[in-house]
Amino acid sequence: MHGHGPGFVADLALVLAVAGVVGIVARRLNQPTILAYLLAGFVVGPYLPVPLFADAERVETLAEFGVVLVMFAIGVEFSIGKLIRVMPTSGVTGLIQVGFLAWCGFAVALAMGASNVEAIFIAGALSISSTMVVTGIFAEGSVSEDVRTSVLGVLVIQDVLAIVLIAALTGVASGGGLEMGALLIVLSKLGAVLLGLLGVGLMVVPRLVRRVYRMGSRELLVVFVVGLCFGIGHLAELLGYSVALGAFVAGVLVAESGKGERIEHLIVPLRDVFAAVFFVSIGMSFNPSVVVSELPTALALTAVVIFGHLLSVTTAGILSGSGLRRSLASALALGQIGEFAFIIAGLGISAGVVRREVQPILLTVAVLTAFTTPLAVRYTEPILRFVDHKMPSGFHRVVGLYEQWFARLRSRSAAGTRSRAAGAIRLALIDAAVAVLLLAFGLTWFEELRDALAGLLTWSTGSAGALIGVALVLLILPLLYGLAKNVLVLSSVLADAVIATGASSSERRVVRRIVRDTVHITATLAMGVPAAAILRPELPAPIGLPIVLALAGAFLYALLRDAGGLESELRSGAERMARELARRSRHDSSTDLVSVEVPVPSSVPAEVRDGLPFPGFEAVQLWTVPEGSWAASSTLANLDLRAATGVVILTIQRPDGLVTLPTGTETIRSGDVLGLWGAPAAMEHALRLLEGGATEAEKEPDALRSGPLAAN
Repeated sequence: MHGHGPGFVADLALVLAVAGVVGIVARRLNQPTILAYLLAGFVVGPYLPVPLFADAERVETLAEFGVVLVMFAIGVEFSIGKLIRVMPTSGVTGLIQVGFLAWCGFAVALAMGASNVEAIFIAGALSISSTMVVTGIFAEGSVSEDVRTSVLGVLVIQDVLAIVLIAALTGVASGGGLEMGALLIVLSKLGAVLLGLLGVGLMVVPRLVRRVYRMGSRELLVVFVVGLCFGIGHLAELLGYSVALGAFVAGVLVAESGKGERIEHLIVPLRDVFAAVFFVSIGMSFNPSVVVSELPTALALTAVVIFGHLLSVTTAGILSGSGLRRSLASALALGQIGEFAFIIAGLGISAGVVRREVQPILLTVAVLTAFTTPLAVRYTEPILRFVDHKMPSGFHRVVGLYEQWFARLRSRSAAGTRSRAAGAIRLALIDAAVAVLLLAFGLTWFEELRDALAGLLTWSTGSAGALIGVALVLLILPLLYGLAKNVLVLSSVLADAVIATGASSSERRVVRRIVRDTVHITATLAMGVPAAAILRPELPAPIGLPIVLALAGAFLYALLRDAGGLESELRSGAERMARELARRSRHDSSTDLVSVEVPVPSSVPAEVRDGLPFPGFEAVQLWTVPEGSWAASSTLANLDLRAATGVVILTIQRPDGLVTLPTGTETIRSGDVLGLWGAPAAMEHALRLLEGGATEAEKEPDALRSGPLAAN
């Protein structure tokens, strides 16, 4: 006892002291604290020749406290209400992002020589972003509120999916392996244990927490809930599962007391201390010789993380109605791995199914992405402008319409629509889940069923295999039919909700086709990408994701074809709208800024509502270019308002005529009335820039404006 005490105290003192010093330096350099803690681990580890050494085994024991407290805090923060609020947009993004990263991570891990089981753990580790890195970046205040909201919503979904991953990987690590039958048995037992813990816990824990809370002692409350955390974590361990999973369950139970926010505030300092020890422990495993030998693997996985997030989050965000700017900015902020990667890898290492060399590889990926993420966020504007200039103008108009339609669906008046849409989505998800489950069973037991059938009917294995394949297809086809039917119902419901009252029959047809195509693409990716990731270990070749992407590509081709017909309808609708706005603006000539944003449809007078020519036009605002304005004599391309804010100039009203859907070569004149079209946050930004006299591009350093990302 006495021999161990000073050792633990000395190690804890050294770890926290070095972590504190390196953390201060990192903070001064505007780097994430997680990076500082990993570097501190390298400093006190066995691979750097400096006279600061901590005992790796003792620090690893202390680090378990960090894992438990981090998972407990996530459980305390967990809220079904919060999950429901972010599901319509962030849910789609989270499913596509996690599925895509997991599939790509699995493929790269296999290519680098990992076993199937090890590749699954690596895929899971790569698919979850770091909440600690993201919140550290956001603390600097360099991200807009709409991007912050979008990113935090995706992180909520990722946390939920991470818990599901940990639960499934616990089954794999505890002996289920990849055999679907054995894994199903293990997961069923795990589900029963979790239901038992939650069922019994909900009857006891929330009441006890409320009773202790009413005693008014913060000290007693902290001791009690932390004791619950470690107690339920240890109970889960005794039952054969991870302490981390038990700690999460404890957090959920404590949150049900209704005092979760207060308790979270109290345990944050304790969590942060031991989370720092956890990351220091990870940093101590950084072996330069292993990193050098495995550097190609680490670089390949880093590329998967950065570009996988960039592609999946941007695409999913646009399909979720977040627009190009917010989606791309969110992708840049989420492009890293962190705490869950090490928890998942540690689970596999402790079970002996993942090599210890994987830990320093993931550490290298975490360090590299912790460096690249702040840089990407810092240069978000030039990156956005570069991407914006590469997109055709028609793309921006379609995306702008889609963003406005989603804004209408999120309004209070669309509650009935959201309810009908939720029903269709729920049924589609059930059909997709059952189809994936049947396919997984068929792939897992295909050889056994084929051989058994061949022996029973004295057929050849080829004939028996063909019969089993046909039977499997016949079982899945009704589910796919139901899935397609519910997706069509969803597209019809959404189209009815966004079509403007005053839209012509041709405009209505265009809107229905656009909504149908985008819903098909979204459904294909949101359900197909996770399904491809789940089935990948059971498939003999990586064909799942290419099939999903090919199907989505076919729907994208249809969308581009239908979007071609949108241009003429959009031009006609813009002309009708501009004439109506010009007539209405003459009634209010006292100000240069004439807002024509119309209230929700239920409160709009019939004569105004019937005059709206195209869904989404109700968000247009007019801005008159004053005499001597800085914007006068500039072309729209030089003004670069779309790239700087995301707002599109839809019309230009002049005494000598009307310009609709300008191309960018038009020169702004004093007295022109610009029809500005965009999301509310983007509109506020655009109006501030127009009135303030400088665009974001003009405020940037000359080096950036003259560089490869300079605006066209």
